[in-house]
Parts: sequence; C-alpha cells; structure tokens
Amino acid sequence: EVRMAEGYLEGMREEAGLEGCRDLATPGIDLPASALSNAQPLDSRAHAQYRRLVGKLLWISSDRPDCMFAIKECARHASAPTSADMQALHRILRYLAGTQNAVLRMDASGELELRLHTDANWVSPRSTTGVVIALNGFPVLALTRTQTVTALSSTEAELIAMSTGVQEAIFVRSVIEEVLHVRLTIRACTDNSALIQFMMRKGLGRLKHISVRMCFLQHLVECYELEVAHVPGSQNVADLLTKHVTRKVLHMLREQLGIYVSDVSLAEITNSITTMWPCLESHSHSVAM
Repeated sequence: EVRMAEGYLEGMREEAGLEGCRDLATPGIDLPASALSNAQPLDSRAHAQYRRLVGKLLWISSDRPDCMFAIKECARHASAPTSADMQALHRILRYLAGTQNAVLRMDASGELELRLHTDANWVSPRSTTGVVIALNGFPVLALTRTQTVTALSSTEAELIAMSTGVQEAIFVRSVIEEVLHVRLTIRACTDNSALIQFMMRKGLGRLKHISVRMCFLQHLVECYELEVAHVPGSQNVADLLTKHVTRKVLHMLREQLGIYVSDVSLAEITNSITTMWPCLESHSHSVAM
C-alpha cells in the first residue's frame, strides 16, 4: 500500500490557514469566466506562499493521481497567480483533507499485465494529455501534461496523448523486464475509435498534417509489441487527468485507478488495537527499552 506521509497535509493546511475548514468532495471545478476576469493578482507574500504550496503538492501528486490534474493547473499559473488560483489551490487542500486516508493498493496475484490508458481533452489553444500506466491495476506511472502543439481535431489530440503514453510505457516495460526477467506486451486502452483505426492501418491516410513519427504506433501494433483495445469513456481512468469531473465520476474512476478511501485513519486503527489488547502496547514498550 502507498499513502501520504502522516502530518504532511496538516502542515500545508496550517500554512494556508485552512484549519477547521469544511472538506470538499472534488479537487477542482471549472470557474465561470466572470470569476476569472475579476480575479486580482496576489501580492508578493501571497505569491511566495502559493509557490511553496504548489511545490509541496507536486511532491505528493504521484501518490494521489486523482488530484494530479488540479495540481497541474495550479502549477501552470505559478509565475503570476491570482486570487482565483489561490482559491483553486485551497480547494485541493480541502479535498485532500477529506481523503487523507486514501491508499493505493496493488494486487500481486495473477499473471502480470501492463495496461496503458490515455485520454485527451481537446480545447483551444492547447489540449491536455492524460496517461495512466498500470501493472496489475496498480498505477506505476501517471501524468497529466499540456500538449505543446495545437491539435486540429479531437483525434489528433488523442493521437498525441497515445504517443506520449506509449513512449512512457516502453520505458516502464523495459524496467520491469530487466528486474523480473519477464516479457510483457503493452495493452493500450482508449475511448476514441478513430484513433484505434489509425493505429491498426498503415500510413497517414487523410491525416496528412500529422507528423510521420506518429506512425511508430502502427509499427508497434504490427510487431505485436502493442495491443489496442477500446474502453467506454466512463471506464477510462485517464479521464481524471484531463479535466475536472463530477463527484460521481470521480468516485467511480478513483476506485478503478486503485485508490481506496478509508473512513478510519491509521492512528485510529492503532489506538483501537491497543485499547482492545493493552498487552500489545506494554509489549512494544518493553521491546523498545
């Protein structure tokens, strides 16, 4: 199991002045245009605090991919944040406060399977790439990244996301094969049918403006190094890494991602055990002495 370090979140909440604030169910929402236009730039003191908190959130983002997109959006505005950006950052902290007992769990049973989920949110001027690489359901790598080029269609945005994901998956597969001495095939999952058709054929077809380097995906499929599968959009866990989602979608995809939220903290579990069996506590003291 992987979880956030005890006390790490409390320090951030204390620095932000959010002690005792109500927890929130989602890490981010799309603010209306009026709220963004009326936002005021932060002063130098608040700006420094914003950058510190964003850096601390980036440190734990790999342990909490369910709020990675919201953290990425805050990091994009670290050079000149506004009051709206600070509000978004506070929302992440309040969401983490309500889910600080969340853990990532890996199922070690069964045959090893390396699965890649990619998604893209096609917006102007830059789309967002979301990638999740899971080994037996455990996310060994997750990333959200603003694309560096302007996609002319949703298929092109999905193609860029798949290219990024496959490159990362090849690296992860190389490490696993070197350590465990096994041979793995990458199973790529997407919810875009046009992207699957592109990967299963040869050449660019009508997509003449696409870079030729994207054809390496077709080569991997032809060499059986890469399997392509279609998944419904509601089951694509990479969707969490491309945009803000509703509470219902968040809870469903969060469990599919391998993140489980417990209502009981680790300290409460330890206290309950020592209360039921006091001899364990006395034994631990005697061993320490």
